[in-house]
Formats: sequence, C-alpha cells, structure tokens
Amino acid sequence: MLEVITISTHDTTNFELFKLSADKLGIDATRIGYGKKYTGHHLKSLWLMEFLKEQPYHKLMLYTDSMDAFFLGGIDEILHKYAKFNAPLVLSAEQNLNIRPTSTFDKYRRYRRLKSNRSKPYRFLNAGGWIGEAGEMLRILENIGAFGNIDDQEAMNLYYSDHPSELTIDSNHEIFSCTAGRTGLEKLDYRVENDRVINVITGSKPAIMHFAGNNLAGANRLVQQISMFGELRYPAKPPNRWNQFKNRLTSIFKTDNYFFHLVTPWAIVMLLLTIMALVFFVYF
Repeated sequence: MLEVITISTHDTTNFELFKLSADKLGIDATRIGYGKKYTGHHLKSLWLMEFLKEQPYHKLMLYTDSMDAFFLGGIDEILHKYAKFNAPLVLSAEQNLNIRPTSTFDKYRRYRRLKSNRSKPYRFLNAGGWIGEAGEMLRILENIGAFGNIDDQEAMNLYYSDHPSELTIDSNHEIFSCTAGRTGLEKLDYRVENDRVINVITGSKPAIMHFAGNNLAGANRLVQQISMFGELRYPAKPPNRWNQFKNRLTSIFKTDNYFFHLVTPWAIVMLLLTIMALVFFVYF
C-alpha cells in the first residue's frame, strides 16, 4: 500500500483543486499541519520528520505539495512507475537550481556536479514531491540536519550535491512534473490530450503536476483544458515577464538558467574590471 501525504495549513482554492483531483482519482491524502502557522519552507521538513518518525521504516509514502499541484494519475499508475526506478527513494526534478552556498565558486562547483549525467532540461532536484520508504526519507532529512536558516529545497540540493548516489530524481517526469525554471513555456512544454497532460520534451504522462510557487497563471493554461476541474481555477498573479524572458533564452540556447544566477551586480563589476585589466595590459 501507498500512503499519500501533503502539507496544508488552511483551506484555499489552491487546495480545493488538489483535493478535487485526488477525489476524482480515488486518492485519500493525509493532511499534515492543518491549523498551524506556516512561516517558511523549513517547517515542511520539520513536520515531515515528526510524521515519518511514527511510520514503519519500509512503509511506502508519497509526498506532494498541495498548494500548487494536482493529480493526473491514480495510485496503481504511480506504483507501477515507481517500481521501474528500482530505487528506495525517488524525488521530483526541475530545470532550475536554487542554492546559496558561501561563495560563487562553491555554487559553481555544486552546479557542475549536479549537472553531469542528467537529462535535459530536468537535471536538478525539486523538494515538492517524493515517493519511497518512510524510513529512507527520514534518514535523509535527519542527515541534512538543521533547517532553521534555509528552506527544504536548498537543503535537499546541498545534500544531493554531496551525496548524489543516495537520491534518485525523476528526470524524465514520469511521476512528477515540475515547471520550476520554465515559467511561461507551458505551451512549448506540455499539451493536453484526453484530460492527460503530456510533457512534450520527454514524452511522458506525469501523474502529478507541480507548478512551483508563483507560476499559477501557467497552471491555469493547463487546468482549463482538463474537464474534472470545470470552471475552477487558481487565483493567479500576472506572470513575471523577466522570468519568462530568461526562461525563453535558456530554451532557445538549450541550456539551463544557472547562468542568470551568476549574473549578479558583483559578478558584473568583477567581469568589467577583468576586461579593463586585460585591455590595459594588451595596449599599454
């Protein structure tokens, strides 16, 4: 058996979409954190650890975010796809890398390590979805340690960059499809056929769609094509045009958006100083 869990502190339209999709597919999701105050993503890991400590080690669990995600496939489909990984723990994957190590060099080092041998464009871990043994996930979370100053996504990626063999990511979006890093590219990345979302890039039919935070305008482009949702839509903010522009460039050049993480004011100043120094030594 597979137990599905999610974290949701209060009722919203976002959770209503999640719950509707679960009900339609016969999925009963255990809700963690209801009525509590959510002050940061680090709480997700702490609450999950508390819950997982009460579970048998080998019990199969599936966690998914619920405020920006919904189901498209049922339990049998998810279990069938999970079995093909032949791994105790499988996590969602995305195109973006969000980590803030102590230096640009350290961040680049970790980026190169995580980038290698990963399918484009979903090379990096996303903490919004995982499936596997309860004890294995608890072990990973306990090994990561304190979550007080960084969120779950960053903590997991830092751990993954140091222990890549301990985690398996769904880089083909078989179970989890996450749009992080590709905001505004939904028309390029997905199509809907017979109420199923198809990832055009990988050819997969993900069982769970996750839109990672503020990309709910993009989510509605798909939601409106899925009959089970009727007229229900996410309350969406206008899309972030700068993010859309960056993601369009990365799509054109077939790369990932890590380049834009390096384009900071300090990095630009250093680049200009380096160019000026080279010009000085060449011509003077």
